Amino acid sequence: MLTRSMMNLRAQAARSAHQRRLTRVKSTAAAASASSADDKIRELSEVKGPGWWWLPRLVNRDLLSNFGKLYNDYADEGVVRIRTPKGEIALIIFDQDDIKHVYQNEGRDVKGSTDTVWPLQKYFRDRDGDSPNNHALNIHLSGDTWRHTRNLLSPGINTDAVAAYEPLVHEAATAAVSHIEHYAPDELAKWAQFAAFDMFTSLAIGENPETSDPACTSPMTEIVSLDEKTLGTAALLSFTPWFMHPRNGYETMKEGLDRVMDVTGPVIDRIFDQSTVPSSWFKDLRDDQGLTREDLKPIMGNLLLFGVGTTMSLIQWILVALAFHREEQTKIRAEIFEKMGEKPFTKSVKMPYTEAFFRETNRMYPVSPGTGLRTLDHDIVLPNSRVRVPAGTAMQLFPIFQARDSRFNPDAGEFKPERYLRENVRARKGCPMTSKLDPPIGKDPFGGGARVCLGKRAAELEVRTLVCEILRKYELVLDPVEQAPPKTKMSTIVVPDPFPRIRVVRL
Repeated sequence: MLTRSMMNLRAQAARSAHQRRLTRVKSTAAAASASSADDKIRELSEVKGPGWWWLPRLVNRDLLSNFGKLYNDYADEGVVRIRTPKGEIALIIFDQDDIKHVYQNEGRDVKGSTDTVWPLQKYFRDRDGDSPNNHALNIHLSGDTWRHTRNLLSPGINTDAVAAYEPLVHEAATAAVSHIEHYAPDELAKWAQFAAFDMFTSLAIGENPETSDPACTSPMTEIVSLDEKTLGTAALLSFTPWFMHPRNGYETMKEGLDRVMDVTGPVIDRIFDQSTVPSSWFKDLRDDQGLTREDLKPIMGNLLLFGVGTTMSLIQWILVALAFHREEQTKIRAEIFEKMGEKPFTKSVKMPYTEAFFRETNRMYPVSPGTGLRTLDHDIVLPNSRVRVPAGTAMQLFPIFQARDSRFNPDAGEFKPERYLRENVRARKGCPMTSKLDPPIGKDPFGGGARVCLGKRAAELEVRTLVCEILRKYELVLDPVEQAPPKTKMSTIVVPDPFPRIRVVRL
């Protein structure tokens, strides 16, 4: 049992540590007063860290809290040295300016970022071999092979041209919202999963499977149920050392992926056997990029599993934020009716408060607090942390935590979308801490640099369309009203745990 004197000593130590961190922050802000010790370049061996096998212990735990603790423990450093599941030294980088420097040095490719997805590489390589046309494999690789596939798939889905698919997404979102009342307050997370799946499928093939309808009997619903089992196993294989792998883990993942391919293959055949193929992203890939239906089948299965998870999680966190912040929900609804009335969402409509709400949601409830591992092919020196990073060193970037730090942001614990309205961002411009409060990265969960999420623009369209359709018709209410905000769990992506009970009330 702790005595009062021991508690006082702990409190004094905590205050001293906080004061040291605050002093360092002020010193960084006033660069002219930086000491010679701050300017000294540190080698990798001098960087502190928690030791071996730290990351694997996070799987299926409260990811945000664990990384938050790591940030708090090493905030003075700006970087943390860890060991990867392979036992290699890696750096976790928290400082916004250091992260920006890494992105600026990546160039057109990101080496090493795909090493952790070896189970997927093995599956698609075993299935279709190494080939320039094995795009389901190549999108998980790096170098020229990856870039060739990326350039083939990007047009339409990751450019402003995604606006051409707005009618498809709107139709799927409207259908999903029409089924939302059939879900109990503790089932809304599942509805979000189905809605994300339906919108992406509609955009991809021009046909809505309506898995969000509880009466749906399409085999496509099976893919949604396979998501967590298949990708959860892939995550365990990817992010834990071999002795922590589940028994027959690869076989379990392979069985799930095989089933996904068995379901989606006939769907592609049926779509392209029609005399008039519906407008869609895949039709454009066939007509404009020369991809065959055999090229598209594994891409379909790959993206339905790996391309929907982030959107699903983002929708879940937005539903949570709307339910917990009713006043902000009312403001967004008013903006929707003011800007669009009953018209479908379109990218050309500017909704500043809604966009500020989405950004604040990502700050408070990040879908993914960090990036995958990446390396550079040349040495760099991190400008703020003053650490020399040798070529080939694995790095993981966590841009979200400084924006959640009360030292940089006095009201960091409050949910305030207004902080990201344009006039308030402009008012902060020139502040020494602007890079911490308003980073050019970390605005959304889709990453940055050369490997920014392939479906970023499509996901943004889907989420905004769905939110508009929900709030035109319903109010989201916590049931019961008094509920603790959810923690986070690492599934295939970071999800609310437990998901709160949310009731939809027709307006």
